[in-house]
Parts: sequence; structure tokens; C-alpha cells
Amino acid sequence: TLKKNGPRYFARNIELIIGLAKSMNIQPILTTWPSTKEYSDYLSTSHYRAAVAEHNQIMSDAAQKNDVLLLDQITGMPTGREHWADNRHVTALGADRKAQITSRQLSPVVCPILTR
Repeated sequence: TLKKNGPRYFARNIELIIGLAKSMNIQPILTTWPSTKEYSDYLSTSHYRAAVAEHNQIMSDAAQKNDVLLLDQITGMPTGREHWADNRHVTALGADRKAQITSRQLSPVVCPILTR
């Protein structure tokens, strides 16, 4: 089903959301979606792992094409079980780590004077 129904509608919707936000003078911020494959559930299967990678590539491509900020939530996010409740939901420790990653990437935008 995933192969038959590719991500074209998702990609199109992201483009539309970006365009709508910009038309209203709102600067959109996109993000990648981290996950792990530590648990044996559907998200550990190869076709779902491929879909996650595809999703993240669409977000990256849309950010570059539309000159919007992309928060890379994958780099620096540990994949061990102490950070993940399952393959897609983080624990409190994982939430803290994601917050650190996000704040580090947003601080130059939100507080440019402080990051000089």
C-alpha cells in the first residue's frame, strides 16, 4: 500500500502550507521526525522505515526549495530505549533531549543577539 500510494499528496500539502503561511507573513519552520527501531513494532519494519526516511527527505527538500528553516531533530537524538517509549514516542529523557536539540537550533533565530 505504501508503494502504491506515494508521498505526493503529503509533499503537495507541505508546499501549500508553506505558501499559505508565507502569504500571511508567517515564517514557517519545518522539522524532521526522529524515531528508533529498538522495539519490535510496525515502525521497525523495512517499509515503514523507508516511509519515515521519505517523509524526512520531503521536509528537507521543501525547506530548501522554499527557503524556510528546517529543524534537524534526528542528528543528536539518541536511539536507545532510555530515550524512547516505543519506536515513535519519546520518554521524559527523550523529550528533554529533543528540547535541547530544538533550542540549540532555534536560538539563532529567536535570540540572534545572544548567539553572536
